[in-house]
Amino acid sequence: MHAADTSRYRRHVRFSHCACDGPRYGRPAGPLRPAAFLDRDGVVNVDFGYVRHVRDWHWIHGARAGIEWLKTQGYWVIVVTNQSAIARGLATEPQVLALHDWVLAHARVDAIYHCRHLPGDPCPARKPQPGMLQVAGQDFAIDWAHSFLLGDRDTDLEAAQNANIPGLLSTGDDWRAQVRDYVSRRTS
Repeated sequence: MHAADTSRYRRHVRFSHCACDGPRYGRPAGPLRPAAFLDRDGVVNVDFGYVRHVRDWHWIHGARAGIEWLKTQGYWVIVVTNQSAIARGLATEPQVLALHDWVLAHARVDAIYHCRHLPGDPCPARKPQPGMLQVAGQDFAIDWAHSFLLGDRDTDLEAAQNANIPGLLSTGDDWRAQVRDYVSRRTS
């Protein structure tokens, strides 16, 4: 599906947004649901460094099935990703948003938040700061007590800690079993 064909998903809460600009909608009505925050590069897709085009995107083995399983368990699935390629001039924000629209069309992700700033820039949205997660909390009715973040770097775990939720370090290519075990331990 071409990125331009994905506008219909935005009517159903699914969207891509730069968290540096604040919340997209404000808290939706409805009951609280836990959120599974997923880092993008290294968790959802193979990290080749500055993936900015669909042609460069390769799903992590099992990522789409893991996302689908999280949805069946009642989780919001929200991707949070630092995208300094924008500040470095290696990608434009429209390129990143088009790639994220394509991802939204191919997996049951509810939203993708990104930060366009460089490491060291004073942006509260850039991980390890918790800003992306906090902005998501203004757009989604999140049950923080049952939410978690899955990442592949220390900055992801620090962002989770700074948001007062558990952080899981991805065990590699197929993280489905790791997340299932974690969720089943938390709900039992």
